[in-house]
This record gives sequence, structure tokens and C-alpha cells, in this order.
Amino acid sequence: MVVRDESTRTLAAELKAALKSKSESEQTQWLADIAAAIDVQRVVRALKVSSEPPKAGQPFPADLAQKLTQAATAALAPEDPQDRWATVLEAIAFSPVRSSVKPASIPTQPSEALLATVKRLAPLIPHIASLFGIVAEAGAVAPKPLRQTRPERSKKKPAKLRGENSQEPVSAQ
Repeated sequence: MVVRDESTRTLAAELKAALKSKSESEQTQWLADIAAAIDVQRVVRALKVSSEPPKAGQPFPADLAQKLTQAATAALAPEDPQDRWATVLEAIAFSPVRSSVKPASIPTQPSEALLATVKRLAPLIPHIASLFGIVAEAGAVAPKPLRQTRPERSKKKPAKLRGENSQEPVSAQ
């Protein structure tokens, strides 16, 4: 049981003020990171950062949303490589501006990998999926973001552990 006296009330007030200050600082830094990424034309980075707010439920500023939408739309040029399209679409699908990004057109002959990405993300970006002729099923479960994969490690032991390249002379028997 906590005794409620003047010292605990003061401590509680100080903790609330510190939490509010830290929350505001993180929000400001988050928005600055997004703006900086847009300024240096790192659209995928800006989209990914925008999808991870420091505090859930915070409204995304309209002016920054407009800049991010324009940058994301520009990043989906029909002449861009299709793996770039897949990367940008993956980032758009989980960003707060996903419903406002509208590419002018799509690549002329989309690859199977790009179509698979669009089909997977269709519940989140149905307006873009429809450009590819893919219809998002009503009530479809929204996909989760892909996790980065690590390159597989070689199971081969280093030469020193196997006894190769040692300083000992090889005896001819």
C-alpha cells in the first residue's frame, strides 16, 4: 500500500511531467526523421519510419502526409525496376499514407514476384491492387510486414578449426 502524502504527490507529478516531455521529444524526433528522409529522397526509409510511430494513435500531420504521398507516388514510376516497385509497395502498405498513394500507371509486364507481392498486400492497398487487376477479397486478413532475412551462414568450419593451413609440415608417407 502506498501512503498518499505530499512527497508522493510531488514525485508523481514529476514523473508525469518527465513522461510527457519524453513523449513529445520522441514524437518530434520521429517527425523530423521522416522529413529528413524525404528531403534526401529516401522514400522507402521515410515510409517505414512513418509506419512505426513512437506512440500509437497519434495523428499524422497533414503537411508531412502530403509530402510523403507525393514522394511515394513519384517512387512508383512505370519504368522503375520491378523489385523496386515491390519494395516501395511493401513500405506503402504499412504506412499511414497508404490510401492516398496513387501511381499514374504500372509496369507494362509485371513479373510474377511483383504480382505475388501485390496480391499479398491487396487487403491494405486495394486501389493499387486494382491497377494490376487484383481484387482484394472482402474481409481478407491484413498481412504482416515481411521480416528482414539474414544470409545463411556457411556450415563449413573455418580453416584453423579444421587443421588446414597449419604451420606443421606435411609428411610424405
